[in-house]
Amino acid sequence: MRLHLALILLAMPAGALTALAAETTIVQAGQAFSQTDVTLAAGDHLKFTNQDDVKHNIVVEAADDEDNSKDMGVQPPGGFVVVPFDKAGRFKVRCHIHPDMLMNVTVK
Repeated sequence: MRLHLALILLAMPAGALTALAAETTIVQAGQAFSQTDVTLAAGDHLKFTNQDDVKHNIVVEAADDEDNSKDMGVQPPGGFVVVPFDKAGRFKVRCHIHPDMLMNVTVK
């Protein structure tokens, strides 16, 4: 059985395993996130879509390590950014431009 599963996995095209990751869309409108708390599985992604008429700047940091943050860059109106969450943990997401835009992400 293990050999059979290994052969199936080897026969899959590269990138097919990443297709198993889920993608959740978070809308940015009214200078707020559409959700303030999200739970994901390791490997899932969040897609932040800017439906505001102002720029946003997504920053992700581990809840217990604010010095280790990832700046995803500026999103113009109508733009989007996809953020992968590969490891389990708790994370804070914020807009660097609008400090009241806050979100908590738990990755299991």
